[in-house]
Amino acid sequence: MRRKTQLGAMVWALFLALIIPMSLSAQEEPDRYEVGRALPPHDPGETLVELTLEDAIARALEMNLDIQTARLNPAIQGYSLQAARAVFDPTFRTTLGHNNSTN
Repeated sequence: MRRKTQLGAMVWALFLALIIPMSLSAQEEPDRYEVGRALPPHDPGETLVELTLEDAIARALEMNLDIQTARLNPAIQGYSLQAARAVFDPTFRTTLGHNNSTN
């Protein structure tokens, strides 16, 4: 019984291996891509914004929170370094007092 199941599975696998490439080759070829003419997919009712490559890069850098936080890291590290060095800064203390004694 087990051999029949294995044989049946092998027949199906061979059948699918022959049929799938034939069905894929029979599909219509999509429209050819023309350089500079392709548009991204969009839903009806949405507006497309035309951007240059420089505008797209600037917009991505502006909207990326990881990059914005990375820009703040040098300033944060500078403040941390100042705090660490402040431990070695000299400090001055004064005390005012009044003492009166009579003999």
